[in-house]
Amino acid sequence: MKKISIWLLSIVVLLCVTSCKKNNYIEKAKDIQLEENEFTSIVLTTSEKIVYNKIDENGNLKFYVKDIQTNATRESGNVEGFLICNNSSLLVDKDLYFFVTVLEDEQTRSNVFYRLNIEQCALEELYREQNMQTFFYLAGNDETIYVAKGKLLDETTGYTYIESYNIKDGTRKEIIKYEIDYKNGEGRIITNICLYDEYIYSVEEIVADGVSDYAITVYNEQGKFEKTIEMSDYKDDVFNTAISQIYVNGQYLFITNFMDTTLIGSIEDGEIKKIQLEKNLSIAQNSMPSYKKPVLYMRESSIFYAFDEEKGKLLKYDISEDFESYYISYMAQDNKGGVWMYLTDENNEEVRKFHYFAKEEF
Repeated sequence: MKKISIWLLSIVVLLCVTSCKKNNYIEKAKDIQLEENEFTSIVLTTSEKIVYNKIDENGNLKFYVKDIQTNATRESGNVEGFLICNNSSLLVDKDLYFFVTVLEDEQTRSNVFYRLNIEQCALEELYREQNMQTFFYLAGNDETIYVAKGKLLDETTGYTYIESYNIKDGTRKEIIKYEIDYKNGEGRIITNICLYDEYIYSVEEIVADGVSDYAITVYNEQGKFEKTIEMSDYKDDVFNTAISQIYVNGQYLFITNFMDTTLIGSIEDGEIKKIQLEKNLSIAQNSMPSYKKPVLYMRESSIFYAFDEEKGKLLKYDISEDFESYYISYMAQDNKGGVWMYLTDENNEEVRKFHYFAKEEF
C-alpha cells in the first residue's frame, strides 16, 4: 500500500513581516539549513526546536529534532511499518503527543499513540489499538488530552466518541459517545475537536434519514452537554468535505476544511455570524494546548493575515516586498508567537527558503 504522510511541511510565518508595519513586529530573523529532501514533513516548531520526520528506504518513519540555536540534529525515534499520519499533535511541556497508523501485517493495521520528548529526543509508544479511522484530532491542556475517535461495532454499526487521556497516570475514559446506524442512515459523527476555556468544541455530522446536517456541540471536560452552535448555513461551503482544523478564541471561531476553505465567525446566540468565508485560506499549524490567536495565509501566494480581535476582522500583510518572486508554501506558529514560513521561488520551484521571524507582539 502506498505510504503517505499528511503532516505537510509545517513551516510558517505570522504577522511578523509586512511592508508597512515590518519594524513593529520583527524581533529577530534567521534561516535554518533544512533542505526539502531532508524531511517528509515538519511535525512541530517551537522557538528552540524543529521536529520533523522522514520516510527511509525501508518505509519506516524516522523522527528528528533540530536545535535552532546550534543547528545540530538528533535522530529521535523510528516507527516501523508506517502507513499514514495527520498533522494533529499536542505539545505539553517538553512532550509532543501524536498518532501514527502502522501496518502490523498485510491484514492488520494499528493506531499507535506516541510521546516524543523534544529535550531528550526520545520516542515512546504509549498504547496501540485498532480503530476504523486513520486521522486523529487532539486537544487538551497540561493534565488531559482529548482525542476524537471512531470504530466499527459490526458491518452496519459505527461508534464515534471522544476519549480523555490522563497525562499523569495514562488512564483513558470515553466521555462522549454516539452510535451510527449505517444501514438506515441515522446517527451522529464526531469529526474534529478543540478545547477552549475548559470546554470541548466538537464538530459533528448529524445524519437523519440518510441526510447530513452539521453543528458544533459544546461540552464541559466531563462530557456534559452545554450548548449547540448551528452550522447549517455553511453545509455547502465548509462542510462539503472533512474539517481539518478548528479553533475557538473567546467569541470567535476559526474553521478550515481539507479544500482550504476557511470560515471565521463570531459565536452569537447559538449561531455563527460570518466575518469572512474564503477559499484557499489556511490556518497556520500550531501544536500548543492554548492557541488563541491563529494566523492565516493564502497558500501559494505572498499574503497572510492576523486577526484583530478588537475590530473583529482580518489584517492583511504582503511579504512580496521582502521576498520578491517567492510564495508561501506552508506556515506554523511556535510557542512564543514566532512564526516559520516555507517559501518557494515561483520562477524555480527547486529554490526554497526556510525562514523564521520572532514577534514581539501580535
